[in-house]
Amino acid sequence: MKRLVLALVVLGGFAGTAPAFAQDAASVAMHSGPGWSLEKREQWMADLIDYAVVDHLASQTEIEQGRQQLTAILADHVRFLRQDGGALRREDAEALARRIDILNRALPLHGKNPSAPWPSGS
Repeated sequence: MKRLVLALVVLGGFAGTAPAFAQDAASVAMHSGPGWSLEKREQWMADLIDYAVVDHLASQTEIEQGRQQLTAILADHVRFLRQDGGALRREDAEALARRIDILNRALPLHGKNPSAPWPSGS
């Protein structure tokens, strides 16, 4: 099944790298930390939802709810950028990051939720 996920990632245009949750612990540790931009976190969450679909780790209803929540986060991100002249205010970026953290913890993946590879609250 891991090969299927990796093949989907390659075919999805991610230059042959697996998302952080599909990598080994050393690789995740090397790429974790405050260098995780909001955009990178959003992409990680989208990849996690796709992974949940491929591996049947949640029901279709749960997957759809997760996608809807992520879509709402992405829409707010764009709306904030427009309101703020192309740069997010710090409090908007922090609020969006918190929402991604909450979504990651709330998505029911049969106990297989990977820890976010960025420090909580950053």
